[in-house]
Amino acid sequence: MATRPNKTLEELFAENFSEEERAEIEERAAVMLIEVRLGQLRQALGLTQEQVAEALDRNQSAVAALEKRNDMLVSTLSRYMSALGGTIELVARVPKMRPVRISLAV
Repeated sequence: MATRPNKTLEELFAENFSEEERAEIEERAAVMLIEVRLGQLRQALGLTQEQVAEALDRNQSAVAALEKRNDMLVSTLSRYMSALGGTIELVARVPKMRPVRISLAV
């Protein structure tokens, strides 16, 4: 008996949702992801500001200030995420193209 190849999420969405519905779903998902604040993420990982500060070679008040920012350099966010044990990915979404992962020169 031949096995049916697994479909990608993209294929399933294309088969089951209109383009408008897919755009709305993606927009809602993006909003949900944006709403996670850095401090909430740190707390969810069970880390204190002091522990993150030590990993960043900064003091606790600098981490507190960083977690309150609405705007920061990508390099700053990358270092913070590294201190949490994670990484960041940048994805550009432009009309008429699939999302493109942006690679940063390091």
